[in-house]
Amino acid sequence: MHPHPRDHRSTLDGGHAAGLSPEHDACGVGFVATLSGRPDPTLLAVGLEALRRLRHRGGVAADGRTGDGAGVMTEIPRRLLARELASRGVRLPAEDDFALAACFFPTAPEAERRAQRLLEEACRQQGLAVLAWRPVPVDLDALGPIAAASRPALWHAVIVRGPRVAPGLAFDRALYLARRAFERRAAAFVQREGRDGAPAAGPAPAGLRKPYIASMSSRTVVYKGLVMAGDLDRFYRDLRDPDFATRFVIFHQRYSTNTTPTWERAQPFRLLGHNGEINTLQGNVNGIAAREPWLRVPDWPELAPAAVAPVIDPEGSDSAMLDNVLELLVLAGRDPLHALLMLVPEAWEKVADLPPALRDFYRFHACLTEPWDGPAALIFSDGRWVGARLDRNGLRPLRYTVLKSGLVVAASEAGVLDAEPADVEEHGKLGPGQMIAVDLATGRFLRDGEVKAEVAARRPYGQWVRQIVRYPDEPGAEDAAPASGGRDLEPDPPAMAPPVHARRAGRPGSQAPTDGRRRIRAPAPSPPPRSPRWPPSAGPGRS
Repeated sequence: MHPHPRDHRSTLDGGHAAGLSPEHDACGVGFVATLSGRPDPTLLAVGLEALRRLRHRGGVAADGRTGDGAGVMTEIPRRLLARELASRGVRLPAEDDFALAACFFPTAPEAERRAQRLLEEACRQQGLAVLAWRPVPVDLDALGPIAAASRPALWHAVIVRGPRVAPGLAFDRALYLARRAFERRAAAFVQREGRDGAPAAGPAPAGLRKPYIASMSSRTVVYKGLVMAGDLDRFYRDLRDPDFATRFVIFHQRYSTNTTPTWERAQPFRLLGHNGEINTLQGNVNGIAAREPWLRVPDWPELAPAAVAPVIDPEGSDSAMLDNVLELLVLAGRDPLHALLMLVPEAWEKVADLPPALRDFYRFHACLTEPWDGPAALIFSDGRWVGARLDRNGLRPLRYTVLKSGLVVAASEAGVLDAEPADVEEHGKLGPGQMIAVDLATGRFLRDGEVKAEVAARRPYGQWVRQIVRYPDEPGAEDAAPASGGRDLEPDPPAMAPPVHARRAGRPGSQAPTDGRRRIRAPAPSPPPRSPRWPPSAGPGRS
C-alpha cells in the first residue's frame, strides 16, 4: 500500500515538494494497548492499520518505494518463538528466563559470523548465553532499491540468563551491559583506512556495516526499517503470523528532518518513539557527558563509567539520544513514568495551583538534570508500562480514545481506529506537559493527574528539597542552614550531581543568583559532602 503520489517526496535536502503543506512534515506516532492483561493475537493488526493510516506523515526517497523509516514495538511473541524453536528441537525457557535481541548485522558472511561471535562473548561475560540464532523471515520484494542496497542481515538472538543472574531488573541490567560491551567492540568493526592510513570517510558498504542492536530485552522486541508504513508487515513475515500475540503495539512513521534516513534511525527505539525535535539537544548531551565520571548506582555495582560511557551514541538522532538516557534511568531503578517526568518536565515554575507534592518533585529533579525540550510527542514502553507524553511546548498533537472493550489507542491524529460512538468510553487529547499511561500488569488506565500524583507520592521529595534548595522569596532563604548536612537523605539520596552552574552558586561566598530562580545551598562542613552519583537510583527495585 503506497501513499498518494503527492507524498512521494525526498527528504534528503530537507525541502518541501511543491504544493505540500507544512503540517505533513512531522512523524506519525502512537500506541494501542489492551486493559485485559492478556496477550491478544488481534491487537497487532490494529496497530499496523493505525500505522498505515499515518503513512502520509512519512518521507519517501527518490525511488518512490523507500521510506524514511517505519516500525513497531511489541511484547516478545512467545507463542510464535516457541513454535519456531521447537521445529529445530530447542525448548524455549520460562518467560522470566530468556530475552530476545533484534540485530542488524553486516551482510558479508564472515563479518556476519564475527558479529554473532562478538555478541555471544559479550553475553558470556555478563553471565548470559545465546541459546539460538534465528534468521528473521523477510520478503525482500517489499523493499525499494535504496532500502535494499543498505539492508542489514536481520537476526534474532534468544538469550538465556545463567544461575548467577536473577530474573527481573538484574536480568535487564545484565542485558544492557552485554549490549554496551558489544557496541564498544563493534565500533571498530568496519574501521577502513584511506590512502594516507587515516580512517576512510563516508559510510561503510552494506556488507561491512557496523552491527547494531535494535532491541535487547526480556519483555519487548522492535521491528523496524527503511520501509513504507504499509509495507512493514509485507517485509517482516512475523507481523502476519497468527501466533503473534501482544498486549500493546507502539507504531512509528518517520519523517526525517535533521538526519539522513538509515535502518538504525528508524523508530521506535528501545523504549520510545518520538515525533518532533529536541531543541535543547547540545546542552542536554553536554550535561550528560559532564556527569559520566560519577556514574554509580548503589545496588548495581557492575555499572561503571568505563562500561557505559558515552551514555549517548553520537551517531544517533536526537530521538535516539533521548532514548539512550531514558533507558539508563529506567535501569537505575525508575519506571518510565518517573524518568520522563524528570527528563521532560512541564512548565511548572509559574503554575500557582500546582499540587505541592508535584512541585516538590519538579524542584528536586531540577537539581539533577536539565529539561529535554521539544516540540516532542513521546510514546514509550518498558514492557510493563505503555504511555504517551507531551513536552511543555505542546506543539505536537496527541489524541487518545478508550473503548468500553478495554482497548486504548493514542496517536498523532484522530481516525487511526474506527469505533462506533456507542463503544467509546472516553475521548481526549494531551495538552502541554501532560501524560497518560496504561499499566499492562494490572489493566489500569491512568490520566495525567493520576500519573503525576502517583509518581510524586513515591518519595519524600518535599523533605529532600527543603534540605538542598532555597528560593529567594521563601522566609529565611538568605541565611538558613541545612539541618543535617544531607544525612536525612538516606537511604535514598539524590544520586545525580547538580548542574555545574548550580553547584557553584551554592559555594560559600559565591554570588547569590539574581534571576529569581532556585538557590543551591552549600553542604554543611561536617560530615564531608558525599561524592555525587549519576544516574539517580530509586533504591532497591523499581520505583
